[in-house]
Amino acid sequence: MGYPSGQRRSQLSADPLGRTADRVALNLLHLDEWVGNREVGIPIENPTWAHVLTALSELNGETRTLLSLEEAGGAALQVGGGPSSFIVQYLEGEACWCVASESPAGGVVQLVAGGQAGAYPADLCVSSAQAREAAESFFASGTRAPILRWRKTA
Repeated sequence: MGYPSGQRRSQLSADPLGRTADRVALNLLHLDEWVGNREVGIPIENPTWAHVLTALSELNGETRTLLSLEEAGGAALQVGGGPSSFIVQYLEGEACWCVASESPAGGVVQLVAGGQAGAYPADLCVSSAQAREAAESFFASGTRAPILRWRKTA
């Protein structure tokens, strides 16, 4: 993804739709990679939208289980799980919001996130399309996607 000559990434929104606006740059992407019980993922500084899409597609719930996107201002978006069900968290300061699915409350889904298996509330486990929507909004504006339902969890 190229930028007009003379403009820095922090001066442009990295909006996948090509719009530009001043915003704080997304400064770090980390996709975990597990080899046995060791995490060997390598962070990518100043990632492009292509990096984010590739990382999302590599979440498999086994060796790649957590994608973290971090803004210079401190907000973060984490997508865990895969390959078909995900937990998505937006973190800002002490607050945490999760994307809520359309599934009725009740029940749990087993996911591996951050290399650890866990039982997550079924209504907080979302599709790959919802995870992508959350990542796209965070990448473009550093905020929660307004089209998604969010539940404050902390």
